[in-house]
Amino acid sequence: MKKNMGNKILLISAQGRCKSNAMLSARLVKYFMENNYSLTKKTKEADLIVVNSCGFRREDERVTENIIKKALKKCNVISKIISVGCLNKINEKVLKDCSNKILLIDNFSEFDSLIKAKKSFNTFKNSCHDKKLFNQIVWTRWNLFYWHDVSGKILFFVTQAIIKCKKKLSVNRAHLGEISNEENFDNKLYVQIGSGCVSDCSYCVIKKARGSINSRPMGDILSDIREGYRKGMTVNLVADDCGSYGSEIGLNLFDLVSAINNDFPKTKIDLCYINPVWLEKHTEKYYEMFKKYSIGNANIPVQAGSNRIIKLMNRKYKIQNILSIINHIKEISPKTMLWSHFIIDYPTETWKEFWLMIKTTQSFHHVYCFNYSSPDRNNYKKIWAILRQTTKHAITRLFIYKIILGKLLRSLR
Repeated sequence: MKKNMGNKILLISAQGRCKSNAMLSARLVKYFMENNYSLTKKTKEADLIVVNSCGFRREDERVTENIIKKALKKCNVISKIISVGCLNKINEKVLKDCSNKILLIDNFSEFDSLIKAKKSFNTFKNSCHDKKLFNQIVWTRWNLFYWHDVSGKILFFVTQAIIKCKKKLSVNRAHLGEISNEENFDNKLYVQIGSGCVSDCSYCVIKKARGSINSRPMGDILSDIREGYRKGMTVNLVADDCGSYGSEIGLNLFDLVSAINNDFPKTKIDLCYINPVWLEKHTEKYYEMFKKYSIGNANIPVQAGSNRIIKLMNRKYKIQNILSIINHIKEISPKTMLWSHFIIDYPTETWKEFWLMIKTTQSFHHVYCFNYSSPDRNNYKKIWAILRQTTKHAITRLFIYKIILGKLLRSLR
């Protein structure tokens, strides 16, 4: 297929680790390439620079802002810079303050006239990708190992070295293989099953960015898997809350996992984000699913270790119930890597509640922690609050490393 070399497009993801962000990038890559446009990673070569923005936290807003400012300095005079993604809806002021040259696009059919597309964006219904996507775009990376930190680099390389010896060391028991695959996108097919959320958490901006639950038809999901699946791959189901899948169309996650297993028997399935409230509501069904099917990993973001903080977050579960369910899942599905997200320094969190959060992290095989970022992006922290949050973050990092180091040591026995 002849490429339109006079029109090169640079696609930059402000948050490559966000699976929903990556899914949009994947659709855009397919769209541009099918319309005979060339992708480049060099700003000066690009006629069109598309920034897939992120507004998850204030830190992510700054990343997007810096990407745009650097692009403005390096790009050609005639280059167009376009912002897509969550930040357009969460805080468009940040983007407009960068430059009046920035074009914000939320209705992706606007691209059709902009690039004189022969194939409309809306004709690209498939929503799946594998690791190859990250060779085609420029993306910002963060992960468990804090890559900018020397100790993180050392821990990463030690972990990789041990994983290479997994046949001798039985690392599956310590779930290091699953953690490594999750961090490095290895041998996974990411398939979007829906977007949006039925919850209304007080700290979260996802609802503002993506709206209420919008589940994809099961037939479309299975079609995507057939298109991208290769033997031995793990199917990673992507949604803002997999647990709410199908609630508005008369389906549920259990139906979907069963259908995937019927079409692709014994295929390993990953579950991206299950609001713990669903574990309390459908406990026995979740037990059955974890026992019956091959679940590689499941992200269950409990966010805090204190019921008072969880209530302030407007999340509807009791932490002791969830930890009891987690422990039982470990027993019935010992190979499943269970991981979670936690928010550091939520408003009014006491030091006692912080240590409860630290204790709760130890119940999981793998953990991500985020500094609290107010949904009100004009609410800036005072110096003392920044120092407190920085201290808590450093302590949390040590305990995250403790989890991984503990698994490394157990794998060497």
